[in-house]
Order: sequence, then C-alpha cells, then structure tokens
Amino acid sequence: MNVVNADFYARGRELGAWAYLPERALEGRKGGPLEGLTFSVKDLFEVEGWPLTASSRAPLPTLEPSVLVKILLERGASCVGKTHLHEIAFGILGWNPLTGQARNPLDPERISGGSSSGAAISVALGECDFALGTDTGGSIRTPAALCGVVGFKPTWGCYSSVGVLCLSPTCDHAGTLARDVGTLIRVDEALLKRPIQKSSLEGLKIGFWNVPSWTTPEVWTAFSSLTDALGAVPFDFPDVLDTYSSIVQYEAAQVHRVALEKENPGFGAPTLELLRRGQGISQSRYLEAIRERETLKAALEALFTRFDVLLAPTVP
Repeated sequence: MNVVNADFYARGRELGAWAYLPERALEGRKGGPLEGLTFSVKDLFEVEGWPLTASSRAPLPTLEPSVLVKILLERGASCVGKTHLHEIAFGILGWNPLTGQARNPLDPERISGGSSSGAAISVALGECDFALGTDTGGSIRTPAALCGVVGFKPTWGCYSSVGVLCLSPTCDHAGTLARDVGTLIRVDEALLKRPIQKSSLEGLKIGFWNVPSWTTPEVWTAFSSLTDALGAVPFDFPDVLDTYSSIVQYEAAQVHRVALEKENPGFGAPTLELLRRGQGISQSRYLEAIRERETLKAALEALFTRFDVLLAPTVP
C-alpha cells in the first residue's frame, strides 16, 4: 500500500478538508480502468477499518462497508482519506461548530459550501483526483460551485447508497466531484461499466429557470450571458422548499432517533435544532409532502417534453 505523505495534505488540513488521513492509502487493483487515480471519501461512507463520525459527536447508526468504495477500489482507484462535512450533512454552508468552518481554497475568508465541504476542497487543491460526496438538496453542487470544481449529482439510485449514512432516504444521492468533467466521465463509465453517450448542444432545446430575484445581480448577469449565448428559453417552476424541508427534516429525525433519545445527543446546536424540528413534523404532514413531491416530479417531467436540457444557477 502507498504511504500517505502528511505534508502533501497540509493545505487541506489547514482549510478543514480532512476528517481522517490514514498512514497508508487503500490501494486500488492493478490494471483497473481507474488505476492511477486517487479519491477522497466524505465521512458518511463506511470504510472498513476507518472511523465514521459524520463530523459529529453523536452516536451514529451502524453501517455495512460502502459498496461504492469497494467498487472504486476494484476498478483501480486508490482511496487516500475521509473528508469533513457540514455535520451529518444537514446544511450547505460548511459551518460545523464541532470541527470549525471549512474554508474556500480560492479565498480562505469565504465559505466552501457544504455539506460535502472537504470533498470539494480536497479536489480543488489537487490533493486527490476525485471525491465521493452526497447530495440531498445541493450538498455536492453547492461546494463544487463555490470552490470552482465540477460536481455531479446522478440520477437517484444510480450509485449505490449501501454503506452510506443517509440524511434523507428519499432525497439522498451519492455522487462525485473533480476538477474537470473528463475525470467524472471516466469514473462514471468505470462504475457503471458502460460508455457515456456524448453529444453537442447543437439542435438541443435548452431551457433556463427564470429566477432573477433568487440571485444577486452579478450572478444573474453571468448566468444570463450563458443563456443568451445558447439561445435558452425561460421556464417557471413552483417553490419546492416547504415540501423538501418537511421530507428531509422528518426523515433525518427518524435516521437519528436513537441519538435523539439521549439527554445529550452530541449534536452541535444548529443540527440539533433542525433534528428537533423534524421530530415535530407529524406523519400526516410528512405523507402530504410526499404527495406534493409526486406532483412536483410530474411538473418537472413535463418540462422535459419541452426541453432537452434545463439550466439553473447553482447558488444565489
């Protein structure tokens, strides 16, 4: 196995990227399609012999080893360590009162975003070639956007969630981050054992989410320059936040119900507040939100009868 050079990861440690760096990396299989690539793992994935903390001090559910990590090792990639996150993945800022603020590698005075904070930082700094993260409502895409890397949230269930500590079973996705699209294509093709079908944008019908009030003027100007160049057409979509929050908060409280029974569960105050809020959501409201989600899903599918590609700003 390859010895991990602690000095190589010093910048990532300084910026709050790393939760666990072993003495030796888990070396990928020789001759695999991903041989020569290294990856980090968000500390929600169970890796045999490594600690799992979810960047929290709370007791966590027991998991079996991550299927996704096992497949990547079999395909030849080597795993170098685990990355910090917004506690139990319940937030997108990267702020964690237990481990501190994950800081942006482009400007340490700014936030990295989260919850896959360390994942984005680790690839932005070149301390690994790609990273495993999770995305419930932006937790891959937000830090990728803020740290200047590429984030991929694939179709739900496309990548195995076995061995991943979930926040919301309904909304969680396992996904990847890298410095370029080509690396993510290589990883995806190796994971799923099939080539990605590539095409140009020429001839495609492109729509963009028309939400100028949701962003700062600077972001909307930059976004509009892209949509104008592509000849994209605006579309509207209902607000999903209340539906999303009802589902995720309710399910998160169920996932962590054992810890929440303790007098001192061990969560940081912001996380505990969200989990208590989830405990206060009735089952009837949760089931209503699930039905609302189906309506929203149908509305989204209807957009794809009009468009081939949908564009939206990632962060405000």
